[in-house]
Amino acid sequence: QVAISELMEKLGHYTLNIERAANEDDTLYDGLDSAEISGYLKKGGFFIEPEQIILEAPLKKIGAYEIEIIF
Repeated sequence: QVAISELMEKLGHYTLNIERAANEDDTLYDGLDSAEISGYLKKGGFFIEPEQIILEAPLKKIGAYEIEIIF
C-alpha cells in the first residue's frame, strides 16, 4: 500500500516529454499508444504496464495530455 501511494504521488508530479515527427497540422505520423507510453515511463523508472494505462485511442495530435493509470 505504501509503495503504491508513493508511486501515485511521484507520478502525479511527473511530466513525460516525448518528441515525435508530425505534419504541419500537428498530427503525429505514428499515433502514440499505451505500450509506447509504458516503455517511456519504464525508462524514467516507473514500472507501469501498458494494461494500466487508460487511453480511449492512440494519441495522434501534438499537445499536453493527462493520462489515467490504474493500480
